Amino acid sequence: MSAIEIKQEIHQLVEQIDDSNYLQDIHNSIALFLGQKKDIINDLSELQISQIHQSLEDVKNGVFFTNDQVKKEAKQWLIK
Repeated sequence: MSAIEIKQEIHQLVEQIDDSNYLQDIHNSIALFLGQKKDIINDLSELQISQIHQSLEDVKNGVFFTNDQVKKEAKQWLIK
């Protein structure tokens, strides 16, 4: 299949999608591939940015759970 044929088929498939979230995901993937995706930080609210900074500080200070700890706790929850 040539590049032109692939582009045409992709266009036809995309035309069948009505879910705007899915279309946004496709758009973001293509833009990222082409190097045009803006930094995700620009899409975050001040609260989200603040929470990320706090989480990074928590990790630096050793305030976090390991994956094994979370798995162990999850198993305990499922038993109850």
